[in-house]
Amino acid sequence: MAVRDLRQRLGQELRILREGAGKSGRELAAELGWSQAKISRMETGSTRVVVADVEKFLAGVGASPADRERVLALAEKAASVRSSYQSEYRWGPAERRNLAGLLKSTEQILIYQPVFVPEPLQTPEYARQALGLRGLGEKQVDARLMGQLDWQRALFASEGPRYRFLIAEAALRWRPGDWSMLKAQLHRLCSLAELPRVTVQVISWAVEVGGYAAMGFTGYYPRGGREPPTVLMQTVTDELRVGSDELGGRYRTTFEQMTKAALSPEATITFVQELADTLID
Repeated sequence: MAVRDLRQRLGQELRILREGAGKSGRELAAELGWSQAKISRMETGSTRVVVADVEKFLAGVGASPADRERVLALAEKAASVRSSYQSEYRWGPAERRNLAGLLKSTEQILIYQPVFVPEPLQTPEYARQALGLRGLGEKQVDARLMGQLDWQRALFASEGPRYRFLIAEAALRWRPGDWSMLKAQLHRLCSLAELPRVTVQVISWAVEVGGYAAMGFTGYYPRGGREPPTVLMQTVTDELRVGSDELGGRYRTTFEQMTKAALSPEATITFVQELADTLID
């Protein structure tokens, strides 16, 4: 079932429960301290699903345990958004505003990558070659590079979230282009690792790791926990987005478990510099 259909189905369930409780949208909104527009958006499925808000809604209408379990399961499913691979690489004004808003509300960003150097740390040459290998057209590559430029500007901003990068050694050795491209990329990584709000750590092949993630992910963790975290993962064809406290917490726990096996930030810079020095010019 498509994400839009899931949201609409969830909205219908919420509306039925509210009406069954004999409450108007205005009354429920006042009780929960929300706007009536928020109630309307939830019931029409026209807003991102926040499981915590659904829980408050259900409590406000006095949902039975059976209804609560059923609707929350639907909400969890609707909160996991899968978008097409092609749409992920559009980059226009809307995407830029979304990124700016996400960064503004985020306290910490956790980025784990086992395959390649994470996008915010990539050089334009490395990024262009890597995106091209994914079968993207020139316009799509150019659009995504604009997005990565926004990412890198955010790294240099005077204020904003803290960035923690966790990179498997294999990702540093993956080479989408010639040796000089990879060498320049590794030097760029070391340079960005020195920024005040950036921490980069590498998991060496030589250590035992007490955690596991099958694919790379980026977790956005909001300030004060007012909103649930958002975690993004890329597959070959899709982008998977999950947004709940429970799932976000599990990704954070996995990240911290793997970090225990990683080199320190200082040792990481030395490690990457030494690796770069072994490469052919």
